[in-house]
Amino acid sequence: MAPWTFRVALLAITLAACVQRPAPPKELSFTLPKQPHAAPQDTGPDAGDATPETVWDRRLSPTRQLRRIHLALLGTQPTVEQYQQLLDAPDDTARQVLLDAAVDAALLSNQFYTQMVAFGHDYLKVGSYNRGGANENYWVGDQSADLGRCPAGTAHAGDWGVFSSYPEMGDHPDYCDNQDGDGNTFNPPRRMVEPWWAPGTMIPVLGRAGAGNRTGYNNRDCGHINTSLRNSSFDDDRDHPECSCGPNLIYCRPVEGSWSDHINNHAEDSQRRQAFEEPARLFAHLAWHDRPLSDLVLGNYSVGPMYLQQMYVRMGRQNSANAALDDVRWWDPATWQGPQDPLHTAQDPLAWREFVVEKRNPNLLALTANSAPGGGLDRTYTFDPRSNAGEPLGVGAAGVLTSMGALSSFARERVRGARWLETFACRQFAPPPSSVQFNPYRRDPATEGVCQHCHVTIDPASIHFKRWEFMGYANTPLMPGVGPWKWAPGAYGEPWDRFTQAFAYDTKLTPVTQAQITANPNARFIDFLPPDQQLFGQVSDGTIGPLGFGKLLVRSGEFDLCMVQKLFERFVGRRLDPSIEQEVIQAFATRFVEDDRQLRAFVRFLMTTDHFKRGL
Repeated sequence: MAPWTFRVALLAITLAACVQRPAPPKELSFTLPKQPHAAPQDTGPDAGDATPETVWDRRLSPTRQLRRIHLALLGTQPTVEQYQQLLDAPDDTARQVLLDAAVDAALLSNQFYTQMVAFGHDYLKVGSYNRGGANENYWVGDQSADLGRCPAGTAHAGDWGVFSSYPEMGDHPDYCDNQDGDGNTFNPPRRMVEPWWAPGTMIPVLGRAGAGNRTGYNNRDCGHINTSLRNSSFDDDRDHPECSCGPNLIYCRPVEGSWSDHINNHAEDSQRRQAFEEPARLFAHLAWHDRPLSDLVLGNYSVGPMYLQQMYVRMGRQNSANAALDDVRWWDPATWQGPQDPLHTAQDPLAWREFVVEKRNPNLLALTANSAPGGGLDRTYTFDPRSNAGEPLGVGAAGVLTSMGALSSFARERVRGARWLETFACRQFAPPPSSVQFNPYRRDPATEGVCQHCHVTIDPASIHFKRWEFMGYANTPLMPGVGPWKWAPGAYGEPWDRFTQAFAYDTKLTPVTQAQITANPNARFIDFLPPDQQLFGQVSDGTIGPLGFGKLLVRSGEFDLCMVQKLFERFVGRRLDPSIEQEVIQAFATRFVEDDRQLRAFVRFLMTTDHFKRGL
């Protein structure tokens, strides 16, 4: 048979098979429950033979419900004994009591906290702590000088110091053998100091690092740390090295091993790893301590071990107005008060302990009486750089929205706005259909060209995320328009060159005129939604920074509608479809708000619904 003949025959056989294939069964029809609060229907094994109309209402057996509870809350299966206890129960009422008790026990288990940390990582996706576009080998964002140790075999083996071959960056390594950088015999000062990372102990510190000096040559503030691609350096004059690591060595941090090991360290106690962990840990903290999940975007507090809190302190200390931080013993266990995670003791430096962010970085404002921990829509701070003279005190702390790991992972304000819209408002950004026509693009992606399809929503959110950036090649975090980070006449280089291009006047992202920018270059940093703009149908109350975005999220109801969808998917196992289940989503959101947005309360409710008991 010729090849073409064989192909024709094969095609004929295939077509015949298609024609003779029986029609698919009639699609099962069912009605989604409009009231998720209603009592479940009794459609268990004794309810009679299943029909196409009732199969969707059939509940799982009690043992399968128990298995779902354990998998959803603990990530493990029940034990044989737990299954047997359920099977031995005398009636349905007794079995329901056991299932309810299993839910309560699981929600109080340390395993549940661990599961919430894992869910937090999936839900609040952030990258590694660096400047984003830079080679991460050059990450030096901790803004501390690196304290190393004299090597074995030297006269001062084991002593700590800031050692460098460059005079403005520390003492010469030859100090470890009582010599200066030129090989001359020298007896450097050696002091015993209580370090911030090991309270209650004394360590030997060699050279100028342990002198405690806060002011250097020509009244320089030693709390300012210049950074380079080689090492973290003191802000010293090359010929007048007078700066130190400050009181209790607070301007420095210990580094065991090589500098490159420190930079690429992902261990539990590394600052870089902790900055990455912070958003997920805050989510788990809110779940564990029955705090409202809205504090993810409204709270003035976060959680962090000692090393992560030091990162906030160091950023705040780059502003000389915050020099009083030098004398705050926040690192002393005697001052620790906030609740911590269930996996560490109260005095463990690695515990994820709650702290009010303003008490570590005064430019991340608490906006509560006596800087008490809290959240809510009443926290307000306004500042309009178009008309207000001076500078703002900072921006309001706003949960994960102002966490160092998230802000630095999302390297630009528009990326930050888009990612949080996806996370907290369930927005999806995709190219528009090719049939849609747009006006020509000239200079504003929120109102012109094809870009406006997404940026009409992204830019009104992103305007709140302007006051965070990295300075040049040093990767030093800064808060534009505040303290030492204001726009100086003739400013050039990064990030000022990028700001000039990104914050174009008379756009949705930068609603200021050219005249206002000429009068005050810092007007570019306007970071609240003007009254003539809306987001989620809401008009801003003028609160600046990420907190203003968080308030719009919660006031509009978008946060609640999105959160219940995320929680439903995680604990029930499937996604709710807004196109056909909008009433269900709205009813869930109402219940979520009634339960003060507490995760445990909402999960308990979810596990009483038919959605959970029917299985997938």
